[in-house]
Amino acid sequence: MKLTVPNRRKKELNNRILLVDDEPLILDELAKVLSPAKRNNAELNELGNRLFNHSKTNRRKAASYNVCCCRQGDEAIGQVQESIEKNQPFAVAFIDIRMPPGIDGVSTAEEIRKLDPNIQIVMMTGFSDFDISEISHRIPPEDKLLYMQKPIHSQEIRQFALALTAKWQSDYLLHLQNEQLTESNEYLKEHDRLKSEFVMTVSHELRTPLTIFKNILSNAMAGVMGKIPPKLQKNLEMADEAISRLTSIIDDFLDVSKLEVGKMKVHPEVLCIQTVVNDLVEMIRFVTDAKNI
Repeated sequence: MKLTVPNRRKKELNNRILLVDDEPLILDELAKVLSPAKRNNAELNELGNRLFNHSKTNRRKAASYNVCCCRQGDEAIGQVQESIEKNQPFAVAFIDIRMPPGIDGVSTAEEIRKLDPNIQIVMMTGFSDFDISEISHRIPPEDKLLYMQKPIHSQEIRQFALALTAKWQSDYLLHLQNEQLTESNEYLKEHDRLKSEFVMTVSHELRTPLTIFKNILSNAMAGVMGKIPPKLQKNLEMADEAISRLTSIIDDFLDVSKLEVGKMKVHPEVLCIQTVVNDLVEMIRFVTDAKNI
């Protein structure tokens, strides 16, 4: 049996963010903060560099995210369902708690968590009358649930997005590594099992003919087959000692294999009992003949 360990490629950074708010203006502003428009006007960029003294060396490119905007909870749930089916999950979801006339943000987040246990969820609200402990109970785990108070500052949401997408990526890579370790461990266990079975099989196949040879030599040295010349007697004794040493080595291998496997596995199969009896008769024939049994 040939075993292989799958080699998974690391997934690219997940920058997908879901925004859920019933107010179009807020939704639009959040989208602009997280996914700023690209300016292609070279002259305008150059003018800005001169006015604000921005050199090419000190400019820092703001992170940009792949943003999906939803105004109602049902729509957001549908987007998450589709993302899972396409294997393009969201890393973070920013969800407003109150979104009339549809389901509220807590129920939305609850359904999203059922669909995607890995998504980082941020609950946004301008009110202070919600129970954090109740929300945490409905949307576990707590380490993937945060809160943000409205009004929201652009720098604040950027930091949340940056930190949580990085956390999602770290969790994902850790999950991949754990899977690979588990698969590698299973591979090694199976390899060790096959090795032990091979040793036991070979030991058994070798020990059976050695037993027959040893019985033949013993009968020959005992004179069952007739008188043996002294020189041949010595050679037979040497052969008998060699077989004993080899049998001992095989027994040692077999004992180690039994320890590694834990116990012998029984594999029933159909065989001819007459063949087994004939083999046993041949093994003890010389002894029985010598004793006229």
